[in-house]
Amino acid sequence: MLMRVRETKSVRRKHRYTVTATILFALLLPNGENTLAHVVTGAYQPSEIAQRADIICTATVLSTQCQWKNDERGKHIYTSVELLIEREIKGDLPNNLIHLEIVGGTVGEITERVSDSPVFNAPEKVMLFLESQSLCPVEGTLGKIPIVDGHVFWGGRKVSLEALCESLARGVEDVPAESGPGVFADGAGTAPIITSIVPDIASAGTGTDVTISGTGFGDVRDGKVEFFYQQGEPRIEARTVSSWSDTRIICTVPTGIINEYRASAGSGPVTVTTRSGTSNGYPFRVTFGHDSQYWAGSKPIVSYYVNENTSDCVGESAAVQAAAETWNLTGAGLQFRYAGSHTSTNSGNDGKNEILWGSTSSNALAVTYTWLQGTYYDPTRSAAGYEIVECDMVFNDRNNWSTNPSV
Repeated sequence: MLMRVRETKSVRRKHRYTVTATILFALLLPNGENTLAHVVTGAYQPSEIAQRADIICTATVLSTQCQWKNDERGKHIYTSVELLIEREIKGDLPNNLIHLEIVGGTVGEITERVSDSPVFNAPEKVMLFLESQSLCPVEGTLGKIPIVDGHVFWGGRKVSLEALCESLARGVEDVPAESGPGVFADGAGTAPIITSIVPDIASAGTGTDVTISGTGFGDVRDGKVEFFYQQGEPRIEARTVSSWSDTRIICTVPTGIINEYRASAGSGPVTVTTRSGTSNGYPFRVTFGHDSQYWAGSKPIVSYYVNENTSDCVGESAAVQAAAETWNLTGAGLQFRYAGSHTSTNSGNDGKNEILWGSTSSNALAVTYTWLQGTYYDPTRSAAGYEIVECDMVFNDRNNWSTNPSV
């Protein structure tokens, strides 16, 4: 999902955002939960997350268990996560065994994905940034950082876990990145340099090739090209490389698996790593990513419902409908149909694609809830994937909203 909002002014320490025809809401692109999560939380730097957290620790995921729940928050899949605390860096925990409850998970053939919920899998190791009362990760997905081979991605850089823990314990949230030949190289040469990527804007997961030019790549393929995914997460390697020389690489903008979920490359720096080191990060923009999630049918028409329940303005349903119609007029195979209003004040698995204003667990501008039906193969598609059976969107009503940006 891509969503563009315009901040117009600050109101009582809240911000006002406009609902306009530039919104491409949750139903639009099936891998949107990652995109929105990054857009919404990208304003937070790692140091801010560390400051906001009451508890910072490292842990190992011992087990996860998923189940359906139907309560005042609606019908959702919840994952109970059992973790063994290995190191307390900030704050105090009652014991070294804790349990978290995360919205989202898989029960049978149904998977629920939530844009601001981190995903846990045993036996991964993680660094956690938690609120003390609820033991919820601070700012959703940003409150959990995977630990891989004694390193984490901190502010888009690969850093030593030990060095980061020592810095955080001293109240210093920044730590030098490990870089240079000492990390990746055998000392045999100079790190590669990227001078251009053509085109420098493309979609991911759609078979689009790009040409990376520069120096020091090596005459034969003995390295990897990696695309940015999200801040604090591992990069996605381009597995399809059709050409590799010392000055030019042709590869396909990739999708991959992050935390056992399919993910697509995002807008950010691309790097080339060889035995001589890692290149500079060259900026690259991803317009959208396709990660094998589909609405059923070759030309699906997706019905959606809108609850005009924000008190900040009037006409929000008309604005959403205008956004959907803007999409429809492009002639895309996927079309949207307004099916009427609804009165739900919470998202829940009820067979309807609903848009509403309500409370979210983080400061995200909006949160998407997507329910997927197992794996399947549709001969009209290029690959097997997951069928989307429902997608809801909850705009954060702690913000102020407007349909008139001039006010």
